[in-house]
Amino acid sequence: MKLDLIVMSRLLTTLLIALVGTTGFVLGRVIPRAGASGLEMTPSGPVDWSAASYAELEAASIFVAARDQGARTALDSLQVIAERDSVIARQGHQLAHSVGRFVSRMGGNDPALLADCRPLFMAGCYHGVIEAYMASLPEVDPAGAAALCTTLESPERPTIEVRECAHGLGHGLLTRLGYSFDASLAVCDAFPTVVLREECYDGVFMQNLVRGEGLPSSGGVGEGHDHGGMDHGAMGHGGMDHDAVAAGSAEAHFMSDDLSYPCNRVGEAYQGACWSYQTVAIGTLLQDWGEPALHGCEMAPERAQVRCYAGYGKQSMTWLGRDPSTLIASCQRAPAPYVDACLDGVVEGMVDAEWGPDGALSFCSAVDVAGRDAAPCYRGLGKRVALLWTEPERNASVCRKAGDVRGQESCRAGAGLRGRAG
Repeated sequence: MKLDLIVMSRLLTTLLIALVGTTGFVLGRVIPRAGASGLEMTPSGPVDWSAASYAELEAASIFVAARDQGARTALDSLQVIAERDSVIARQGHQLAHSVGRFVSRMGGNDPALLADCRPLFMAGCYHGVIEAYMASLPEVDPAGAAALCTTLESPERPTIEVRECAHGLGHGLLTRLGYSFDASLAVCDAFPTVVLREECYDGVFMQNLVRGEGLPSSGGVGEGHDHGGMDHGAMGHGGMDHDAVAAGSAEAHFMSDDLSYPCNRVGEAYQGACWSYQTVAIGTLLQDWGEPALHGCEMAPERAQVRCYAGYGKQSMTWLGRDPSTLIASCQRAPAPYVDACLDGVVEGMVDAEWGPDGALSFCSAVDVAGRDAAPCYRGLGKRVALLWTEPERNASVCRKAGDVRGQESCRAGAGLRGRAG
């Protein structure tokens, strides 16, 4: 089909912003560092075609596939291109998310488009479709919102798809409801299970971080900043400063004079999800994502500290990369009772990054080599991969690679597999 010049022009302008010079990356629920750029599909001026790079043209082709053949084909194309192009690979979640929003706008924001998404690139397509749908609603019905995800449940569908749907709903709720924690979390409470409620809470607080991470010095953080290409903040909510908060028009994202905010302003049920992301905000405010951010978890209520240290482990791949020895050394700076929680967060991030076990298997092996008991690491690996597939044998095959017999049995226990290793 002949390429529409206007559509291509808009896409390339967006991609020039999103891909040229981008150094950050996103791992599913890992927040990009300040400086990465957005990928919002908006009309723009003329494009200098002579300046278009190979990566930009590759990315544009993904959206042409979405326009002509739908999200599933576009995601297949993205997966193939990402395997050969590291720039596209780093932007995988952002691009998948934008594919979801793109097809939603073309399809009248119909939530049925969720069925055309696949859980590639940390389920970005699901997030995009849900957020576009939520933005289109004149009002939000809690039961109807929860049903968007619960209707996806079936024995043939991996558990992670429904969970990612609930997570994406959390993002969409916070933007749709004007960054009101109370209103957004109340809708999350409509989910019938604790797991899905927690996923929705997680999306709410991640969205708050997406919107607020990266800026200044006092009062509310978040005004006028582009947050890293996840497309999560592109629903028309401008920056909010501390005066606006005091006036009651909206809630601040974070406060430099109160490093526990907003976690200290929400109910006990929401503390774990909130603190999962709070160390990134603390690191941003202090301009130090090392020990000062890590030890920010000491401010969390005791019941939320495990989630906080796990969140730090997962998010730390953003600024530390994926070298196992570096990540292990970072987690070992946590208080002794929480080192395994931090390592478990790394495992979750690695599984989510690849939608598979290989990186996490290598990481747990490195934990063993470093002289630490790797059984908890392998248990976390088993727990996470069990969400990816519906076939127990696939999980069993992963656990057979989990080091010695003790590691294999720990993996099997995490995956909920019966019987012993061997």
